[in-house]
Amino acid sequence: MKTIIHISKTPLVGAPARLSAAIRDHLDCHSLHFFENDYPEPLTNFFTSTSLHIDYDNPALMLLFDEAIRSADIIHIHNQCSFATEQRILDLRPTAKFIYHVHSPLREGPLYFRRMDDFRFDWSAFFVVGQIWPRLYPEAMPMPNLIPISPPDSPASIGECLKVLYSPSHRRDGRWGTKVSPALDEALSKIEAQGLAEIYDLKSPILPYQLGELRKRMNITIDEITTGGFHQISLEGLLCGNVVINGSDEFSIQVMRGWTKTKKRPPFVIMNEANVEKALSELLENHARLAEIAEASLAYSKEFLPPAKLIQRYDEAYRAIR
Repeated sequence: MKTIIHISKTPLVGAPARLSAAIRDHLDCHSLHFFENDYPEPLTNFFTSTSLHIDYDNPALMLLFDEAIRSADIIHIHNQCSFATEQRILDLRPTAKFIYHVHSPLREGPLYFRRMDDFRFDWSAFFVVGQIWPRLYPEAMPMPNLIPISPPDSPASIGECLKVLYSPSHRRDGRWGTKVSPALDEALSKIEAQGLAEIYDLKSPILPYQLGELRKRMNITIDEITTGGFHQISLEGLLCGNVVINGSDEFSIQVMRGWTKTKKRPPFVIMNEANVEKALSELLENHARLAEIAEASLAYSKEFLPPAKLIQRYDEAYRAIR
């Protein structure tokens, strides 16, 4: 049985922990996730319930880390780790196989470098989250985010006033990392004023499980329409049987078709800043079309997005490492 250890500097909104859990649940492997620093309040402890803290001031926790590293066949680094952790890994298990995995950065820089070149590990594979970032790292293998949401039996019922969840995780500007646009904000304000929809924008974070349950009661999830990509919330929306609106371009669609291993296109509703006001208003007035798309979202997610299915892409990549 292989041991695959995941390391990240922050929890990365739970992505490495979910991957590690899926490995334990669906592959003949042992896996743990270690992180160095949790998020500050109000996100402290939001994404770390199945992860282990690398705490150099706690001998008991360091015993867990050291034993895990000594036993590791593969050490999977997500985004970055400190020099101290890198050195400890090299001291304890220099012969392990190492994977570097790019996730969304916290802040967008003017340039995107191969951060893996800053490490002293001998890399065996290079992964990138298969959403928007493959266009910036074309040499990396696009890999899916695993979302452990159990889809509902059917989409939320469509009432006279539709329920729309649009709650960007941040409002920072940027070419590739932004999640907001003035055109979308204006369109949503007009739609709400007309009584076509009730817009839910979370003013403070809620736990991932609570967010999933809330999303199952929504009719529409809106991602962003600016960058040409999509984010984790688009996948969550599909799994919850929502109509998912984003601005995915053909590159992003083809990337997703690649890691889902299907010729089917995800049933996203594509909008952009130029057409969002007209397109969104027309969509909200067509309840029959909304119901059809919501059913398509649910069917697509049940067929292509279960973690038990997507983890096979990781399994194939791990097995290819010699």
